[in-house]
Amino acid sequence: MMQTDFEERNFEDWAFLWDRRPRRDNNFRPVKRDDGKGQCMSVFAEGKTPALAINAKMHVWNIDQYPYVSFSYRIPKGTPVGVWINTWPTENKMEGICVGGSAANSAGRFPNVNVLKLVDDGQWHTAVFDARAVRKAAPDFRLAYAFEFTTFAKVTVGQKFWFDDFAITPNLPDGNGGMTTLGK
Repeated sequence: MMQTDFEERNFEDWAFLWDRRPRRDNNFRPVKRDDGKGQCMSVFAEGKTPALAINAKMHVWNIDQYPYVSFSYRIPKGTPVGVWINTWPTENKMEGICVGGSAANSAGRFPNVNVLKLVDDGQWHTAVFDARAVRKAAPDFRLAYAFEFTTFAKVTVGQKFWFDDFAITPNLPDGNGGMTTLGK
């Protein structure tokens, strides 16, 4: 459904999927990875009320057809990063559900199914999770409109994190160049 590598040659493939407009006291931009593996997205906090947030909005994301989310990331120690799946709010549905994040992450008043633990040691890691995990908080959740990195925890000026190689897919790589589907 979606793959993003943040390389300049693929700018048209990813630039309009990710909400890259600077928010109040939050910013993001593609930068060179420190490990020499091309470009990644850097998200950083600045200003009076700093925030760390970026999202990818899709028209409709059916989490049953495209359940698997994967990305590489680098989070410095103590940086609050949350991973969210959002739907349009209605009387019976929540606006967003946190699926987990770094140790300093907070979901605020929203549910956190806490199936994803991100390591905040300043090194690159890979995360993979099944978006259907949101059903632990909302059993009828089926159609999402956005994936988001954000947090309700206290963020300080200068905090940042990086992510790369983002994908939402129907299957997971099998390690042999093909794909495999895991059970629900």
